[in-house]
Amino acid sequence: MGQRFVPLSFTQAVGGLSIAIPSSRTVATPGPYMVFLVNADLSVSNYEAMVAEVKTNNLRGVTMDVNYTLSRSTGSASPNGAFADSQSGTIHTQDPYLLPRLTDQLTPWDYTHQLKGYVLYDLPFGSQQRWKTNREWLDNYVLGGWKIGMQLSYRTGAPLNTIMAPVQYPGWSGVFAQRNPNVNLSSGTFKGYNPGWVQGGGVGSDPGSLVFNPNAFSQPAPGSFSTEKYSYLGYLRDFGNSDEDLNIAKHFRFGSSERYLLSLRAQFFDVFNRHHWGTPTLDMTSAFFGHVTSISGYRYGQLSARFDW
Repeated sequence: MGQRFVPLSFTQAVGGLSIAIPSSRTVATPGPYMVFLVNADLSVSNYEAMVAEVKTNNLRGVTMDVNYTLSRSTGSASPNGAFADSQSGTIHTQDPYLLPRLTDQLTPWDYTHQLKGYVLYDLPFGSQQRWKTNREWLDNYVLGGWKIGMQLSYRTGAPLNTIMAPVQYPGWSGVFAQRNPNVNLSSGTFKGYNPGWVQGGGVGSDPGSLVFNPNAFSQPAPGSFSTEKYSYLGYLRDFGNSDEDLNIAKHFRFGSSERYLLSLRAQFFDVFNRHHWGTPTLDMTSAFFGHVTSISGYRYGQLSARFDW
């Protein structure tokens, strides 16, 4: 038996959708019917940025390349294609038919401010340097040849996924939570992650892990959708990230015709031991809705040596 697809119009009804079935039997034979919500993989991506960069090449021993980026990234694209097609299981769209026109929504990689780069410094000790002892073995093998480098990376937070309503409509792509007007979004009490309170199931008073006010969101009225349109929230962002990595290295040659090369290196990652708060819980049915329940980041290092001959 042959099959064909017929576009159907629909209107919002209490508790669901009202679909208009064509009256002509030449267009659609009597049911039953299966309804397919089709979203073509058509996506748009826009990126605007201003970049400022500072570079030096061995200026009094300093070599660096540091840049600052002020940017805005919008569109209907995800890393794998259009939102509704490629990531429908994790990134919901409330209205797939509206998606091709949502070209101004923020993307998940929209970082407004970014600063990153590296700085290298040749220490002024040893032979042919400002500070030396004029003892060849001490200047070459102990004091000279040391470099210190720092890799820097800072950025503001990315927009968070739009919060989903607790009650979803069966068969529909998703229903966003309603942003309640005149309700302050900020909790005003956030201090950090509290493992004891989280591991205890959130029993008792909140010790300061609440990032945003849960009362700022609610379930839309039955049969209706949220006034939120976008898959990412421009007014609610994740925490930013800061990272500094330190590198100390020494290279020196020795032996006949300096045929041997010895390299020593010490590397320290997250040298300032920064801790980063996890993304706040976005599940409205969770007791931790709006709370930070995790933390990451710690300092660690490694030592290495290399001998070439």
